[in-house]
Amino acid sequence: MRKKIISYFLFFTLPILIVGCGTGKINIKYLKPAETNYLAGIKRISVLDFEGKKSEVVTGLFVKKLLDNKSYEIIEKEQPSKTTKEQKIDLSDSEEIIKLGKQLKVDMFISGNVIDYSFNDVGGAKEEEYEDKKTKTKVKKNYYVVQREAKVDIILKIVSAETGKVLHTISKSEKIVSEPERVEYKPEKLKEYFSLESIAEKAINKDFRSSEEKAKDEATSNLPDSEKMLLLAANKVLDYLIQQIAPYYVSELRYVENSGHKKMKQSYDLVKRGMWEDAKNIWMEILNDPSLKKIYPKVYNNLGVYYEVTGELDNAENEFMIAYKLSGKDVYLDAKATVQQMKKDQEKLKSQKTK
Repeated sequence: MRKKIISYFLFFTLPILIVGCGTGKINIKYLKPAETNYLAGIKRISVLDFEGKKSEVVTGLFVKKLLDNKSYEIIEKEQPSKTTKEQKIDLSDSEEIIKLGKQLKVDMFISGNVIDYSFNDVGGAKEEEYEDKKTKTKVKKNYYVVQREAKVDIILKIVSAETGKVLHTISKSEKIVSEPERVEYKPEKLKEYFSLESIAEKAINKDFRSSEEKAKDEATSNLPDSEKMLLLAANKVLDYLIQQIAPYYVSELRYVENSGHKKMKQSYDLVKRGMWEDAKNIWMEILNDPSLKKIYPKVYNNLGVYYEVTGELDNAENEFMIAYKLSGKDVYLDAKATVQQMKKDQEKLKSQKTK
């Protein structure tokens, strides 16, 4: 009888990468609990419009991520915003928030403040010295070097619909820094810049920039788009904030042994195709063959991974412990410790749903 993969875990068997002689790795995706218990037991949430810079963009991103998370029933911002506008509700007034909460039948409100949503270009002219390989002499070159920094800083507020009070605040900032852009230029002497010939040329081209200014403009034009950098930073901040208040999926690597015998290779080929039950049958055959005792630790490791995929964490822990006892290798002990943490995560998930 084939075991059903429980909903706590999702698994991917592709891509599987060879990471060493006789070892491959797979990605296992599983659900972790929210980092805080701030919304434990909460079912219905309304997201109020954020305040501050680019607040409309950030509010939209946050609502989409919370909807995609699917941990809560979300009353989208349009509904409370419309009500607030029509009834002129003061969201700083706890009594008004209580009324709004009853009207929308929500357990909690989430609001936020975008403290910073900005970018800055940092750089300047630099003189660098090199050794000419042909002449073996020192050569000086001038460059304009610039980097773009994008920073997003958000404070999340969790407001009780029952009391109208702010219960918790969570803050997070993120700064994205681009790779430096370098443009070489030849510095102009004042006499050269203001010579009649130079001024005439600049007038014809309608460009009175110095060579350094031209290098600066060129380097700056090669920098990544500021809006894309800001969106990247905002997404990182919001992902962090979502993880604080809602369960989220993570992907972790697991190692599958495939050497020591042709049956190990066969089982590995099955795992690559997601045929875990067939692979398990082969591993059990190996364990019934005393002549293959040398590879027993590898087999027990693979059984441990199998039980992780099927969500049978007690069995997984036992298999990794047997692998460690037979081999003395810490890697199997580390695998057991990982399973123990997953079990703690399971318990925390249950408590967050039932509070």
